[in-house]
Amino acid sequence: MAVADVYDALMENRVYRGSMGHIQASNIIFENAGTHFDPRIVEAFKNTQEQIIEIANTYKEKPALIKAINKEGIV
Repeated sequence: MAVADVYDALMENRVYRGSMGHIQASNIIFENAGTHFDPRIVEAFKNTQEQIIEIANTYKEKPALIKAINKEGIV
């Protein structure tokens, strides 16, 4: 869950910084494999880049839907 949480946080705007793009956010995760993140999980994250981008693009314009899905515990 840590990889997903950090990826999501990096991709969103924060009051102290703007959002990052997929490549920059992913590179931060890759760089922290073995220190902050389990290397096996980071490897799985690397192997699913196309699906991650597809999902992000599908839902980026639907924040209310994502919040509703998250609230229900589906995602």
